[in-house]
Amino acid sequence: TLQPRVSPEEAGVTVAAESSIGTWTAVSTDGLTNLDSYKGRWYHIEPIPEKQDQYVCYVDYPLDIFEKGSVINMFTSIVPADKAEIGHSVAMAFSSIRLKLHADLRPTWQA
Repeated sequence: TLQPRVSPEEAGVTVAAESSIGTWTAVSTDGLTNLDSYKGRWYHIEPIPEKQDQYVCYVDYPLDIFEKGSVINMFTSIVPADKAEIGHSVAMAFSSIRLKLHADLRPTWQA
C-alpha cells in the first residue's frame, strides 16, 4: 500500500536508484564517477486492478552495472531491493517486480 505523501512516481525513482547504484540519496563522488549513468530509471508505472494504492513499476537498468552474461548477478542486485533493502514507505508501494531480460543475458537464463 502506498504510504501517505509518497506518489507512485516518487516511489519508482527511489526503487530504481536504490536497486541500481545502492542509494536514493545524493552522493558526492568528487567527480570520479558519474553515478547518473549507472542509475536505473523507471519508465512505466501501472496500478494493479482492484488493489488500492498498489502498483507495478517497470525499471530500465543500464547493462554496465551487471557482469556480462550473469543473470545471477542481476537477480542478487535487483530482486532483494523490492522489500528488503529499501524504506518501508517505498517498498510497500509495489507488490511485484517484472523483469525483461536484455538479449545479452538471455543465454544464461535457465528457467
